[in-house]
Amino acid sequence: MMVRQICSRKKTERICGEDFPREIVKSAMLKVDVSVLQNALEQIRHTDGVQNFERYLISTLFNEANGKRFKENATDRWADYAVKRDFGGLYGD
Repeated sequence: MMVRQICSRKKTERICGEDFPREIVKSAMLKVDVSVLQNALEQIRHTDGVQNFERYLISTLFNEANGKRFKENATDRWADYAVKRDFGGLYGD
């Protein structure tokens, strides 16, 4: 999956709802080392209901590699997901 991101010929890649230039995505994927991969897999392990595992993994790796403290926001993301799953969305969405 990471090699696909590095070698892709698309000009941009959508990650976490934002479009990023190819070079930024490639740079992030090349920064991934064992600790980044372990942190990302740990986050995924504590997340339920992932619809598209590949996209989620790439987003998690991208954020971990860029130091966005993905781990600190994991609980908030999980809570938002649980509310949407259990109650059909926030504020009647």
